[in-house]
Amino acid sequence: MAFVLVLAVPPAHAREVPESTPDPEKVTQHALDGTGKILEVPFVATPSRVVDKMIGMAALKEGDVVYDLGCGDGRIVFAAVEHKDVRGVGYDLDPARIEECREKAKAAGVEESTDFHEQDIFTVDLSPATVVTLYLVPEVNNRLLPKLLRELRPGTRILSHNYGFHAWPPEREEVIDVPDIGTDYSGEHKILYWTVPEDAVALLAAAESAARSTPSPEAAPASDAR
Repeated sequence: MAFVLVLAVPPAHAREVPESTPDPEKVTQHALDGTGKILEVPFVATPSRVVDKMIGMAALKEGDVVYDLGCGDGRIVFAAVEHKDVRGVGYDLDPARIEECREKAKAAGVEESTDFHEQDIFTVDLSPATVVTLYLVPEVNNRLLPKLLRELRPGTRILSHNYGFHAWPPEREEVIDVPDIGTDYSGEHKILYWTVPEDAVALLAAAESAARSTPSPEAAPASDAR
């Protein structure tokens, strides 16, 4: 039976993290989380300039609940809760990242406005979210979209770093240029934006069709990793 393992990317609003995005071929060799599980989406830091733009595009307001699916070191969540009465929740498969996020939340005094969970994003109840942020890969996005459309309420904002959905063009797209500082993270980064519609029946059907045609590789044992 196929078991989808997802570790997404964006980390905390920590300015000390390098401003870059590594070459995917360089990242895949690090796609183990230390427990023998192979992750479909390796940890890649989102540049803080991109984090700031994503939060700005989300137009956060009091009472918003931000779910970061694949939270990495938590930077999207931490940036979100800088806004008054906004709650941030991060999900990731990597226990080391989740522990890091919880320690950062405690040090920053934002434990009451944040939650971090070691959990497969395909098993998360998404219904409380009013904003969802993603930095996954196209294949995972396509398999995730039906769940987003079924569980999120109309009006929920979805923002994705670099990658969209096959069945759903974005309402808005912004390009952020990250200066070359001698790392792989420099260059253009896209931010894509959607709003969950009132009537998503036709869109859900298209999304389910796209998801069925998207490969869902079996998780290989650590010894098979390359």
